[in-house]
Amino acid sequence: MKSQLNWNDAQNSGTATSQFFQKTQRGLIDHLNNFWQSTLAYLNPSSEPRVWQSQDAGKVTWNAYDPTTRESIGQVSVQELRVWLEELHYQNV
Repeated sequence: MKSQLNWNDAQNSGTATSQFFQKTQRGLIDHLNNFWQSTLAYLNPSSEPRVWQSQDAGKVTWNAYDPTTRESIGQVSVQELRVWLEELHYQNV
């Protein structure tokens, strides 16, 4: 016996598929943006640490790169970023 899909089921299925593709697309955009920011940070001639914000599955995270030490940190909370920057400062004093 075959089960039939009614109009509401088909509509709900399409909505779920559309949401999946939107989330996948958003995730890809987030990853490409993070890659771009990382590349810019690496190529930046300044000796100052570069800090930027990114999103991972809708969650805001922070990233940083220090061209002097070539150290980096990625996808951390603002508190973890502050600790990293303070430690970096005291290493260079």
